[in-house]
Amino acid sequence: PAAARRKEEEVGTERLEISDDDAAWVLGMAGQTKMKIAAVSECSVELLDKELVLEFTGTARQRRRAQKYVRCVLAQRAGPVVVTEEDISDDCTVLTVPQ
Repeated sequence: PAAARRKEEEVGTERLEISDDDAAWVLGMAGQTKMKIAAVSECSVELLDKELVLEFTGTARQRRRAQKYVRCVLAQRAGPVVVTEEDISDDCTVLTVPQ
């Protein structure tokens, strides 16, 4: 368990290739969306423009959260986002909104 915890706390970097349209969507107006994702995930999120790659730097948990938030933002391009049981974790609160 101690070794697993240390591995979980190690800082690393992961990359995600995205399209030009996805890059614009994740970046948001004046970079605000990307900055918000980085702030709430506590992960460094950089867009490498020329390569169309998002680079996530942080602990494994921080990277997982940032990537999850990016997936949620990108899912909004296609329409309403449905949150499933597997999406719910300690960083998610589900509210039922009457229609």
